[in-house]
Amino acid sequence: PQVVEGSEEILPADAVLVAFGFRPSPAPWFKDFGIEVNNWDGVVAPEGQEFKHQTTNPKVFAGGDMVRGSDLVVTAIY
Repeated sequence: PQVVEGSEEILPADAVLVAFGFRPSPAPWFKDFGIEVNNWDGVVAPEGQEFKHQTTNPKVFAGGDMVRGSDLVVTAIY
């Protein structure tokens, strides 16, 4: 990657979690904040939410392996 001067953007957030890997590992606090997981510990991000990737807590978003299960890097990039 190359730095493009002036291309940075600041997005306000209460918390940002960077995650990588192939198996979901839900945090213990998910239950406290109403973030549902399915039978294989994947985060539930139901269709029909106001925003894409919104979990059962409308202030928390999830994607990638945590929602879909193990997948290829090509799908993540798409």
